[in-house]
This record gives sequence, C-alpha cells and structure tokens, in this order.
Amino acid sequence: MNNNRFRKILVLLTILAVSLNSAAAFASSVLEIPPIDQRTLEIDPISPRSHTAENVEFTSWDGEINTDGQVDVYTFTARNGGTYRADITGLKNGVAVELRVLNDSGETVAQDAYCANREGATIENVRAGETYQIEVRQLDNHGTYRLTLGAAKQEMDISELTELKDSVEYADQKNVYWFTVPRSGRYRFEFSRMMKGTSTQIRMLNDLDEVVESDYYCVNGDGITVSDLRAGDVYRIEVIQNEELGSYVLTVGQQKDAVDISGLTRLTDSVEYTEQRNVYWFTVPRDGQYRFELSRMMNGTA
Repeated sequence: MNNNRFRKILVLLTILAVSLNSAAAFASSVLEIPPIDQRTLEIDPISPRSHTAENVEFTSWDGEINTDGQVDVYTFTARNGGTYRADITGLKNGVAVELRVLNDSGETVAQDAYCANREGATIENVRAGETYQIEVRQLDNHGTYRLTLGAAKQEMDISELTELKDSVEYADQKNVYWFTVPRSGRYRFEFSRMMKGTSTQIRMLNDLDEVVESDYYCVNGDGITVSDLRAGDVYRIEVIQNEELGSYVLTVGQQKDAVDISGLTRLTDSVEYTEQRNVYWFTVPRDGQYRFELSRMMNGTA
C-alpha cells in the first residue's frame, strides 16, 4: 500500500471517529418534552328533590233565600293566614245576593254588592286563628244557593327543592313559598305542565316587601330568573291565580357550587334549566396561551 492511499484511509477513519463522537454527543443533549398530563373532573347533575303540595281545604254551606231582605250568616275560623275566597254557586237565573265578610271586630274586610251565580269575594290578609263572619243578603228574587269557602294553603319552604307540584283551585288564590338562598348566584323559577288556558302570576319579594322580580302572565315555560342572590338571604315567592284553574309544576333552578378548574385539562358538566349559569375559577399556572373549548353537546344545545 503506497503512502498516499494510507493517508486517505487514515483521514477517512479520523472523520468517521469524529462523526460518531459528535452524534453521541448530540444524542445525549436531546430533551424529550412529555405530553400534557390529562386531569379530568365530572360534575354531578343537580340532585332532584321534588315535593307535592296539599290540596285546598274547601268548606261549603247550602242555603235558601225565602223572604225579601233575608240575611244568612256563616262563620269560619282561619287555620292558615293568607288569601281566602268565598263563592256563590247554584243560583238560578235572575236570583242575586249581596256577599259581605266581617272580621271579629265587625269590620267589613271583603264584599261583592251584587252576586249572581259563580261570583264571590276575595278575602285578603286573613289572620290565622281569627274568626270571620260571612253574610249572604237577599237582593233579587228567591232560591237556593251554595256558599263555598276556599282556604289559603299553609306556606311552604322550597329552599332545597328542584320541583314543586302544586295547583290553583279557586279565583285569586295565592300560594306562598319561602326561599332561603342556599348559595350565592343565579336562580330560576319556571312553570310547566299547566293545562291550556291556565295562567298564573309570580312575584318574588325581599325582606322589605319590595318586588325584586315578577312575571304577571305565566304559561308553560314562563317564569323568572333572579341573578346575584346572596347566600342566606330570605325571599317570599307568591304564585297567584290568573286565568282558569288547574295544577302546575314549579321548577326551581338551583345554583351549583363554583369549581376550581386551574389544574384540569377536561371538565364534564351540564345545563339543566333555562338561563343556568355555571361558575368556574381559574388561577393561571404559568404565563402563556390557554384555550377553553366546548364539545360533546347534544344537537340543538348552545
């Protein structure tokens, strides 16, 4: 082997050795970045809590008008405070009476000066335990009648409910519920399962008797949404008969607890009532860009 050829081989071997050393050095300097750790949380849906209210307690008396100027007197002692209703039915065409309701001091608290069939008087602010007197006075002609008294239902606490089944069974009936806010946030009170033609009013009052939200004509799907309620505050909710009579379901949309999602990569949650607002807290772990994206929503949900 001549000297030139030997030198060429030596140079090639030297280059190969340097290349191998460089590759080994480069391989030892590569840093492998692991993928983002997947940390998920599934939020439970709102637990259903349903209650069915009692029916109205009705009292009826049958009477007959035989003489001009006749006055029939009936008494009742109120079991519950609230709004009562006295109605006259069974009167033949042309027969009319006057209806008056007096408290135990003899003061007139409700009156209909001319009652034909299926008319009557609404008695506001009846006090529990007080005795009242109903007078039926002859006006036009004579005949039989039935006097029916619809009593106010007992007031109810609905703070922890998600659904209340109740009804309006007489004209101007007012059902009263109390609501102590379980946690700060937004709440929804919505009607459903009402018969066609039935409508109600709903009012929400604070501890100063100020109306904070209302809807004076509610059919299925209607109601009120109240934002920025504070935990522990107490509200009075009134549902008042408006048109026709019948049952209804009042859905109470409860505010969920706020959730810290700072360390999560995926959260599974749900919306279960109209205008529901779910609240999450996010403390930025490191400077940079973040993305919050929704998926797996049912068709039509937005």
